[in-house]
Amino acid sequence: YLKEFWNWVEGVNVVLFLLIGSQWAMYIMNNNRRSYTQVSTSFMDGIIELGDQYKTILQLAALNTIFSFMKAFKFLASSKRLHLLWDVLLSAGADLVPFFAIWGFI
Repeated sequence: YLKEFWNWVEGVNVVLFLLIGSQWAMYIMNNNRRSYTQVSTSFMDGIIELGDQYKTILQLAALNTIFSFMKAFKFLASSKRLHLLWDVLLSAGADLVPFFAIWGFI
């Protein structure tokens, strides 16, 4: 079971869903967050940590989106017509990697 690439993709996808869920629950239950939901003129201590926690959740969600798309591509190989699209994406992969790398830097 662990030798299959697609099983690893699905496993990572599930783990990322669990991480996002737990991080979001910790973010929602954070007592410091409640003080920032009201208008206040006092200095906002701890807003950097709260922002970092939120940024981490967003980064995990972005990574999980990539793995979700990979799971969708797995099903492209199940149909003969969709398998052609899969073959085209595989052959274009070598050209697409540098493109997405530069696009990621921008």
